[in-house]
Amino acid sequence: GDMGYRLSLGYQKQNGIIRSSSADRISLGINYEQSLFDNRLRLSTNVRGARTVDHFTPGDVIGNAVGMAPTQPSLDPTSPTGYWDWGTTNASPSNPVASLTLASDEGTTWRSVGNIQAGYKPRFLEGLTANLNLGYDLTKADRRIFYPNNLAAEIRQRQGLLELRNHSQGN
Repeated sequence: GDMGYRLSLGYQKQNGIIRSSSADRISLGINYEQSLFDNRLRLSTNVRGARTVDHFTPGDVIGNAVGMAPTQPSLDPTSPTGYWDWGTTNASPSNPVASLTLASDEGTTWRSVGNIQAGYKPRFLEGLTANLNLGYDLTKADRRIFYPNNLAAEIRQRQGLLELRNHSQGN
């Protein structure tokens, strides 16, 4: 019988509007069709998969960018981090450039969707087609958030932060 297939590969890199935010995505797709038994049986398969790596903006950056004094420098070679920060109270904004450089928030997502269809036309019942359609959708996501203990906001709390998350879903 007749047979056809298609293979597709994609890559996308997209930088965010805030420094250090980006998304990298690679995807693969496969389509396959086959006719058998004098075109009475038709099989069709479609499978797609993708891996996306996201670099998110650390959560305190935008608020601190609004609150930070615009007349102060970003860098300070005498500071242990190399970045200038207010050395005062918990109410002081932290240097957003320090968070962008020293903190990280990234996630990796794997996703695959696919289906298989089969259509059969029996000889003894002309005009009738039996159809079977099976599909799936699977997602696995991991996220890692890290704020080192030498960032100003973490020094005030006397701790750093490491948060690991994972999530899986399937249908």
